[in-house]
Amino acid sequence: MRPTASLLFGGLLFLPLCRFTVRDVAFVDLDDPGFELSITLPASQEAEAESLESLAKRALADSNVVPKVFVAGETTRAVLTIGDRSLDLSAGGLGSKWLDGIVDSPLRKKIREETVVDFCVVILSKGTDERQNREAEAAIDAAFGRLDKVWGKMPKDVGHPPYVLTIADGLRDLDGILLWSLGLSPKPTPEPEVAVVFGRGRRVGPTLAGDGITEQSVFAILANVGKSCECDLDRSWMRGPRIPLRWDDATRKRAADALDFDPDSPLVKSEIDDILAQGPGGTKRSNQKPIDEILLGYSEEVGDEPEATASPVEATARTGADRPETPSPAHNLIYALVTILAVSVMGGATILLRGRR
Repeated sequence: MRPTASLLFGGLLFLPLCRFTVRDVAFVDLDDPGFELSITLPASQEAEAESLESLAKRALADSNVVPKVFVAGETTRAVLTIGDRSLDLSAGGLGSKWLDGIVDSPLRKKIREETVVDFCVVILSKGTDERQNREAEAAIDAAFGRLDKVWGKMPKDVGHPPYVLTIADGLRDLDGILLWSLGLSPKPTPEPEVAVVFGRGRRVGPTLAGDGITEQSVFAILANVGKSCECDLDRSWMRGPRIPLRWDDATRKRAADALDFDPDSPLVKSEIDDILAQGPGGTKRSNQKPIDEILLGYSEEVGDEPEATASPVEATARTGADRPETPSPAHNLIYALVTILAVSVMGGATILLRGRR
């Protein structure tokens, strides 16, 4: 093969095919340090320590919480820890129902159901100031309108439209663990707060509160969810804090079916690890942008406000306008293979013709 044809064919072979989006990465277990549940029993209950630890391991087996039981001190204590953050759970009863509540709740079940099929879940924790609540809802609606305009430009299918989960006072009392893990206030505050969760229960971007909940800031987070994982987005956005969550075999299967790839595959995990290590904010190259710069880096025109529909547990799925279809991963791969095959045939034909001359 002549040099020109060879270079052309070789270049096509090594074109960076976009396999994963930022949303896809959130379904992969990146081996981040998980939560640790430390249960301390008094010396008088030493005989119960082994059976309690066995119970805790079974109850938390399909989650990102690892239990450890110690015998020390004079009182019973339970603390949930991740990194330098901890939450005292000593008021619990240490039974199977209490253990289940650490990794599951009606709100977290809803999040687990929706993140598998939806673009992401926008959690709106309402404040006591109704005016600010209305402004936050309007900002989210406006951001969804802008998302409609770029939906068809995303590199691959990214699931159904975002889902909004609204948490009012009554629901806040039911799941302080969820709010704590997301960096949201477990108690009522005047200001509403927003956190965006996707994939395997990860938060993407910063939490927003009060005047910080704007169309611009919400849209910036949403737009980054649909980007290629090989983009210039700071990698820390793909490794945001997680919520304590059960992720069982049935959920794994649902996620693999919805994504058209297995996020638990060692090959997928290896590929994602390498991509995260090389990008901005990764271990091999760093070019991190300030959060404010990322949140203010968009200027698309505002679209029409999407329609809202009511749903359980004070959650609202905002569907927005009809969105154009986006190519599936299989479609992109077939297109690339056909292109490569066509170039190969053309290159072979060129060689034959020149050989006959």
